[in-house]
Amino acid sequence: MVTRPSRDAAGWILGAAVALFPRERAEWGHAMRAELAALETPAARWRFAFGCLRVALTRPAVLRTLGYPAMMLGALAAAAWWSRTIGYAPLRWAVLATVAMLLMVVWWGRRPGALGPVGPGWAPRLVRAGGCLLVGALVLGSAVSVASNGNPGEQAAVGVPIYAAVAAGYLLAFLTVTVRATARRDAVPARVLAIGAGAGGGAAAIWTVVLATARPMPTGTGPLFALTAGAMIVAGVLAPSGRQPRARARDGLVAGLCAGAFAALAAVESLTALAAYGPAASIPDLVPVALSRADDLAQSRDEIQDPYVAVLLLGGLLAIALCLSAIRARRPAPAGGESPDGSAAP
Repeated sequence: MVTRPSRDAAGWILGAAVALFPRERAEWGHAMRAELAALETPAARWRFAFGCLRVALTRPAVLRTLGYPAMMLGALAAAAWWSRTIGYAPLRWAVLATVAMLLMVVWWGRRPGALGPVGPGWAPRLVRAGGCLLVGALVLGSAVSVASNGNPGEQAAVGVPIYAAVAAGYLLAFLTVTVRATARRDAVPARVLAIGAGAGGGAAAIWTVVLATARPMPTGTGPLFALTAGAMIVAGVLAPSGRQPRARARDGLVAGLCAGAFAALAAVESLTALAAYGPAASIPDLVPVALSRADDLAQSRDEIQDPYVAVLLLGGLLAIALCLSAIRARRPAPAGGESPDGSAAP
């Protein structure tokens, strides 16, 4: 039987599907190409090619491979679409450059190295995903804040770089602390990550309940600092397991710093959301000399967020310390060419 060449449109579609399969499934590609070459009618060739493409695209490995770039391009496109409303060009480009920089850091977190890939198990993946979501919310809130500020030149020169540095510090910490183990570094134990993130998230949840139920919301951040310190202490005490004293000390330090960074960032995010969208009764009157009640409420919603800048910066410092602590977990290559499990390296 004479077969048709596979370089028509259906053949190109099948070629794209075959290229998505992992190398160990190369025989699947050969079989698919042979099956396509045996089909004569254009309709049958199209159905077969699209069926193979559907199978390739629904494989978990392929979804992970294509999903991350698609999400990043989508985020960058959304930022470009939203920022078109910023009339001051330097401010718009500063916002877009910040988004692109952070997305590049996330991309590096998927590559082998100091930032990735993520460790196995649910704890590293949840901590990394939760941290990235919090950083994304921080970037979104910061972009809205600088775009609505009355001095776009100052925001482009000072405001955006400060927010970008703080967001990058948080992001680097969440990526570094969740990286998997290699021959040259240890991984942070899943127990340490779970306790640290859980304690920090619990402290932020308590503060969110306080903000949501108080009438009006408290304006001082002293109780939040105390709550964050308490979460760090609890995580530092509970995280160490029965190992060597040096390892126990490192686990306690990493867990405490993780709790502090999570608590500070999540608490700031909750305050930002409640200050912007919470009921008027929960907003304290911080601008009594405003011209109208509407102006008083709008300005008070902005003013109540100012003290939390100190909380955000403190959390950023804790995040940097967390990043450095995780990097110190690296270890030199084993002597004698041995792998981490004690077997001879190939």
